[in-house]
Amino acid sequence: MTTRILDTKKEKFIATLLITGLPCAPLLAVMLALFAVVSFWVPIIVFGIIIVLKIATGMLVNKLMPGRKSDFIMDIPPIRLPRIKNVLIKTYNRTKWFVREAIPYFLGATFIIFLLDWIGGISFIQRIGSPIVKGLLGLPASATEMFIMSAIRREAGAAMLKQLFDAGGLDAIQLMVCLLVMTFLIPCLNTFLVTIKQHGWRTALVVLAIVIPYALLVGAALNWTCRLMGISF
Repeated sequence: MTTRILDTKKEKFIATLLITGLPCAPLLAVMLALFAVVSFWVPIIVFGIIIVLKIATGMLVNKLMPGRKSDFIMDIPPIRLPRIKNVLIKTYNRTKWFVREAIPYFLGATFIIFLLDWIGGISFIQRIGSPIVKGLLGLPASATEMFIMSAIRREAGAAMLKQLFDAGGLDAIQLMVCLLVMTFLIPCLNTFLVTIKQHGWRTALVVLAIVIPYALLVGAALNWTCRLMGISF
C-alpha cells in the first residue's frame, strides 16, 4: 500500500517486487529462533544472499524496465513537538483506513482458501509440487505442505518450518533452502490481493511470474552447490 506514494509506475513496480521478497515479521521471528541453535554461518549466508540478490534484482530491473525516474524532491515540513491529541487522531484515522482497505481482502483470501480445500485444490497442488520440492530443492516431501501454507498465510508456514526442524526433519542446508524459498517465493495470498488492488492484475501476475521461478532457482542453486562441494554445518 505504501508504494502509492511513489511517482512513477516503474518505481512502484520495482518497490513492489523487492518488498514481496523480504521476510515478514512472523518469518523473521522464526528465523531468529532457528538461527540460535545452528552454526553462525547459517544466518550470515541466508541474510547475505537476500541482501545481495535484492540489490542485484533492483539494479537489473531498473536497467531493463523502461520508464523515467522521478526527481528526488522532498518538502520537509516544520519540525515541532507533536501534540498528543493530534497523534491520537492521526493514529485512529490511519488504523481505520487500513482496516477498511485490508479487511475485505483478508476475508476474500480466507474464502478462497476454504474453497480450494473444499474442492481438493490444495491436495492437488501438493501432489504436483512434491517432485519439485524433493528433486530440485532436496527437501523432504512434507515441506510441500509447508510452502503451500506459507503462500496462504506466511506465519502458518513459518510455524510448520519450526516444527519440522525441531523434529529433526531438516538439516542445516535444507533449513537454509527453506528459508530462502519462503522469503523469495510467492507472497502470501493477502499480499497478492492487495497488490492487485494497488497495481492491477497485470502487474500482480508479472510479479508472481518472476518471484516463483526466482525462488526455486535460488533454492536449487544453494542446495546443489552445497551438496556438490560437500559443505555442511
